[in-house]
Amino acid sequence: MPQLEFKLWPFARLTFCPPLLALVSLTTFAHQGQQTDQSFALTLSEREGVARPLLLHAESDSTTFDPASRSLVLYRAAGAWLALDRSRAVRLYRESFAAAHDSPPLIRRYLEEAILNDLLPLSPIDVLGLLPAAVPSTKTRLYAALMNFSLLQGDYVAAVHVFEQAVSNGVLPLRSTVHLFASLPASASTDREDLFHAAIQFYDAHPDRESWHWTVADLVARFYKQLPRDQVLQAIHIVLSQAEQQDQHPPGMIGMGPPENNLTFHSNYDFQLFAVAPVLQQLDTPLAAKLLAQHDEAAASLERYPQGLVSFYGGDSYVDKDALRPDHVKPPGLQLYNAVEENQTLKSLDMGLEFTVPRNLTLLGVTGSLVSFANPDSPDALVLGTGTACPSDLTHNLELAKAVPAQRKVATMCNGPWERQWCSYENTFPQASVVQTVAERCTYSGESARARTALQKELELIEQIPAEDQIKYLATAADLYLRLGDRDAAALVVQKGFLAARTLYDLELVRPGLQGYPKGIWNSAEAYRRMTTLGVNSSLDATFKAIREIPDPVLQELEEVMIARALLGVPVRRNMTAGTGTFCTTETEVAYDQL
Repeated sequence: MPQLEFKLWPFARLTFCPPLLALVSLTTFAHQGQQTDQSFALTLSEREGVARPLLLHAESDSTTFDPASRSLVLYRAAGAWLALDRSRAVRLYRESFAAAHDSPPLIRRYLEEAILNDLLPLSPIDVLGLLPAAVPSTKTRLYAALMNFSLLQGDYVAAVHVFEQAVSNGVLPLRSTVHLFASLPASASTDREDLFHAAIQFYDAHPDRESWHWTVADLVARFYKQLPRDQVLQAIHIVLSQAEQQDQHPPGMIGMGPPENNLTFHSNYDFQLFAVAPVLQQLDTPLAAKLLAQHDEAAASLERYPQGLVSFYGGDSYVDKDALRPDHVKPPGLQLYNAVEENQTLKSLDMGLEFTVPRNLTLLGVTGSLVSFANPDSPDALVLGTGTACPSDLTHNLELAKAVPAQRKVATMCNGPWERQWCSYENTFPQASVVQTVAERCTYSGESARARTALQKELELIEQIPAEDQIKYLATAADLYLRLGDRDAAALVVQKGFLAARTLYDLELVRPGLQGYPKGIWNSAEAYRRMTTLGVNSSLDATFKAIREIPDPVLQELEEVMIARALLGVPVRRNMTAGTGTFCTTETEVAYDQL
């Protein structure tokens, strides 16, 4: 299982937080008291019985929604149907894609990519059929993903077919083409020559005057020994001819290599010549000598790296992967609650809980947040100490936490020259984060009494945080209470989360820049989703009540679909959220095109 990287972007930071409903303080809970309802004890058949009408209703009602909202609802519903009826899931993915086609350009590509990425492991042939109607960026990603997926199945015929379809539809997925060339059996010389011919013809017919990249130069450097001499020389001619044309435009600059021994090129011709010159030196020595004598940067760079581009194939670069052999990492694809992913241990509690809070496979298991480590000698470090154990003297550590700032501005992005650099900032809440980390450590160490004490303290701190900033803390707290077996406490935390989500929704209704996006990708929608998933596993009745109080019919329908997904244990592996001036997407698994 690969090490996965997750990104959580902050919710909108405003201090205005009007009270919506009276709610009992969350700092006092009964421990293991009367459970709120028996939703957690539903059998698989009973869960399906609740989920199915929700999905049918969403599918019917979506016909009245705008295209983007209809696409979102059908996309999420299709994922849920995977657990019930695979053919229906495929149909809904296709209908969702059709609705995305009619969505505003602002959101269309993100919808298309999410839909087709989820559909890919389920029905590659449907993805291949839909791709010609997609926007260019979607084609670029998904043709590459299809090629890699075919190679992972050992189906070279299918991979070649995808390559041919990609080229005919204006896409040359380079990384996947590298994988394809390297994966072809040694006996497939005719296929290799045909593919290389198609690649160089495509490259010749689609010059890119905007960016510097290797493209066919990479194929030349890697595979020239497996190809006819004349075909390789033709490719080198095309590479250098295009580079010469690019140099007629305003020049740029590119650097490559390790910081201590960096190469810099001011001419795209020198840049491309550096890549192909070692091959040219073997195939046409006089021509190579002539060109290097005319291009000082390429010649000087080759003196330092005589192998040219091959010298940079190591490290984390994709070109280090000779082929998608069985020992290469394969994404988990579409997994259900009853299909344990490789090298993971899923408990029954994890059904439907995946990805409501960050998952870190190395440190905490399936749904736990990443354990934090603070700078030495900081107040945070005094609380956390070294290692990841639950503090033996928790009272002392919580007392030390009082010295940690309650709020701190952190630069999230900086730009401009160093002396006049401007930065954007977000508010963080270090004291709550530190106490949350302690609660996590105690929960995952099996120290339930100390975990409850830390959670009590965390909830006191959360109440001092603006409602729109509470979601991530409340999601983790509810998850931890569930892992402690205290569903009453988890349900009360989730109620608080629903109120915070509603506050955020009201704020976003008047927030500039959001009206061009469907409400289903607002941050409030994601807040509702996280609480819905946790709420289904603590109190289904309370969760239904909270969702039916959402004022927007589209968002309400979408969150009822999320109830169905949580009941069926189908995780949300891809997500998108829109903020004021920002748009973020996340994938909680390695996408096929990224291999």
